[in-house]
Amino acid sequence: MNLIQLKEKVNKGIELGAQVVYIKEESLLFGIEKILKNEENKSIVLVKSKGESLKSEDFINIIDEIYNHIGDVEVFIGKDNKYRNEDKSIEFVEFAQYEDIKMLFLNSN
Repeated sequence: MNLIQLKEKVNKGIELGAQVVYIKEESLLFGIEKILKNEENKSIVLVKSKGESLKSEDFINIIDEIYNHIGDVEVFIGKDNKYRNEDKSIEFVEFAQYEDIKMLFLNSN
């Protein structure tokens, strides 16, 4: 998924009340620890975390900042800095609600 598509989907989730963004792989949930920019191959990688994740509003602000700096790039999900060949693409964005918390899941393949 590219950055513009991701931004549109996250904005739609925010309109529905999504408060936080998580990464979802199979049935496991991860937070977003950091975002790595790779200007050489025009991509960014969302690095998974076992801890907290980003608030939706903060995430959209980061996306805007990246777009203003390097443009519309591909977005991937990765484990950490060392294993870039294991990065996965985002297949779709899913809205969910658990009790009082509304959230977005970035689903990878």
